[in-house]
Amino acid sequence: MLGLRWQDIDFEAGHFTPVKQVQRVKGVGLVLKVLKTEPSQAVLPLPEFCARVLEERRELQELERKIAGERWAQAPDRGLVFCSEHGGMIGLWASPVPSIGSSSRPESAGSRFASLGTPAGPCSPS
Repeated sequence: MLGLRWQDIDFEAGHFTPVKQVQRVKGVGLVLKVLKTEPSQAVLPLPEFCARVLEERRELQELERKIAGERWAQAPDRGLVFCSEHGGMIGLWASPVPSIGSSSRPESAGSRFASLGTPAGPCSPS
């Protein structure tokens, strides 16, 4: 979800289509890459309460952009929904998700959240 862009969300139709993901590349840092499989780019429903939260996020991001001014690090065509207060990409490992152990294989955000007991589905209510 960290690669979700505003242009991937259709508020009027009530759905979103993830197309990109943020990945950490050794020696490079965070990069935005296209999702690897077609099923990863499936059209997903956007419940009304999620749409409201995302609209609030967009308002907050606009405020962050104004405060950052020239320090805003996000190119206009990138449009990331989830970014730092200066528009930079954020990675899962830098986000406030508690560590659940390590393995030789990176886990998806979904796997990590599922193992933490987080409800399945986009924007599940608590």
